[in-house]
Amino acid sequence: FVAPYGAKEAVFGTNPFAIGIPRADSSTPLVLDMATSAYAYFGLLAAQKAGTALPPDVALDSAGRPTTDPSEALKGAIQVFDRSYKGSNLALMVELLSGSLVGAAVQDKLASKNWGNLVVVLDPELLGSAEDFQARVEQVLGRVKGAALAPGVQDIYLPGERGNRLAAARVSAGVVPVEGNLLAGLREMAMQAPASGAPRLHGGLKIATLLVHPEQVIDDPYMATNVPIYQTAT
Repeated sequence: FVAPYGAKEAVFGTNPFAIGIPRADSSTPLVLDMATSAYAYFGLLAAQKAGTALPPDVALDSAGRPTTDPSEALKGAIQVFDRSYKGSNLALMVELLSGSLVGAAVQDKLASKNWGNLVVVLDPELLGSAEDFQARVEQVLGRVKGAALAPGVQDIYLPGERGNRLAAARVSAGVVPVEGNLLAGLREMAMQAPASGAPRLHGGLKIATLLVHPEQVIDDPYMATNVPIYQTAT
């Protein structure tokens, strides 16, 4: 899906990585979760479905030219997030660690649908006191949040902070905006529920389960409707 820096051919996956850091308040861990691509693959599909343009400078067409057309981007490649060798090299490292190291596919990945994952857990107490580590974490985060702001900047966000605020606002409002085509598809699938309002459907499945694990599997590159991949992806 993603072209190395300077290439027009898609070689990498979107190659996300996540790092979680425990904090003194265990209810608010610091979690960085990001792709090394400039745009999500499913974002291309969503834009294509909605008939909307992509942001500029996130994708290339098959000739290697910048494009805002999601259909052309699907024939070409997504760029790395910083459009430079640094993002490209970071994507390469993720590719090697979660592909080559764990025995996942390194060629013909679309055909094999064998996408690897690598999970590494570090015990802070291997290097010292966990309490001291958390205290030093808070000191660093405090310096980041308290740094003098550049002109026009209202706040400095830690990883996940903006999303957490948005999630809290959605919960408070009781409403989640949904793109029109996606909403129509969900309503169409929900029509499979019995009109009587019975809680279970054919096969003894609840409608929520059917939405998460539809009987008709969509053949996308990630096989995202398969169990349990779809649960993880959503």
